[in-house]
Amino acid sequence: MARRLANSHRLCDAPPLPYPAQDDARVRHSPEIQEVSIVVIGSFTPDAVTPHWLAFHGLISNEEAEEANFTSNHPSLSQIDLGWGKFYVDQNRIQFLTSQSPWVRAKDFILKLLTDVIPGTPSTAIGINISGHYLLSFNEKEKLGHRLAPREPWGVWGEKLNNADAANQSNGLTSITMRQGTNLDHKYNTYIDANISSSSLLKPYGIRIYINDHYSYAETPEAKVSTEISAQILNDFFDASISRSSQIIDDILNGIKS
Repeated sequence: MARRLANSHRLCDAPPLPYPAQDDARVRHSPEIQEVSIVVIGSFTPDAVTPHWLAFHGLISNEEAEEANFTSNHPSLSQIDLGWGKFYVDQNRIQFLTSQSPWVRAKDFILKLLTDVIPGTPSTAIGINISGHYLLSFNEKEKLGHRLAPREPWGVWGEKLNNADAANQSNGLTSITMRQGTNLDHKYNTYIDANISSSSLLKPYGIRIYINDHYSYAETPEAKVSTEISAQILNDFFDASISRSSQIIDDILNGIKS
């Protein structure tokens, strides 16, 4: 498959720029729960997608097809739980989500799907996403909330947004999103969003950090063969995207959680 991509028409302006290597002294923060997802936007035919269809095309083994949990029989929606990952497809979106590393396994699944199984299928965007749930103490979560959303700009009302102690967590920041929309490495890299919110899985002080690395090519002439663009982006930028997103998360937590 790598040879096939190498021989195809190059759609990237230049080889991917490696994200700066992380300092060995940098504190790496391990999440309690982590997920990576790949999302492709386009026009798809979900009614044909079953576990045995995946096996027929070599995306999974026959044994995995037998053990898979096929959770939808609706003609416009297919959901397949493979144990190590969840595959979802509707008429406008393909998504593969996994909480089990190595993350490259999800990349290889979608890459083979795009290049070998559905080449030439219309597609307009792809996202490489990572989320992590982190367990903080009361003081760590308060410190993070004050750092991201200082109370002073909120005036007199802002004085009422502090939590006096761990017994009451009803005040303060609930969710925030920051976006980078310029100075990105690839002409189709539209934006990178970083969202921080309270974790629904690690209560009461856990937080969830979600990074969405989004590539859009709906307005380009190459969209006629846009699965080639999707595959090229995924092949060239997946590792760098995961590395960059992980560093963004570490930078957010540095100084808050040691």
